[in-house]
Amino acid sequence: MFRHRPAAHRPSSPSAPAAPSDRSDRCRALPLPIDPQADIGRRAWVACPNCDDSRSCGPCGERRSCGEHWRYLLSNTGSLLHLQCPGCTHVWDHETGFGATRHCPGRAG
Repeated sequence: MFRHRPAAHRPSSPSAPAAPSDRSDRCRALPLPIDPQADIGRRAWVACPNCDDSRSCGPCGERRSCGEHWRYLLSNTGSLLHLQCPGCTHVWDHETGFGATRHCPGRAG
């Protein structure tokens, strides 16, 4: 029968799972894959809130499109864009407030 041994007497194993705090640090560092629906033909030029890679770019600073700092436009619902950064793979929503706005339940208009 298996006898329980105190932790101090257990042999350490290199394949033992990491402590929860170590594991969460590793998980945060893993990037998301590029969305399978991402299409380079559907792009948007919006600053990424995660990596802010366009901060020192001249054309982006002048609100012009450049060849490096575009985002995948995954989909849109009216003026709400669903985006993914190809650099850091962050996914987020961006409300443009332009064009066809979405109808919000409970709001007049």
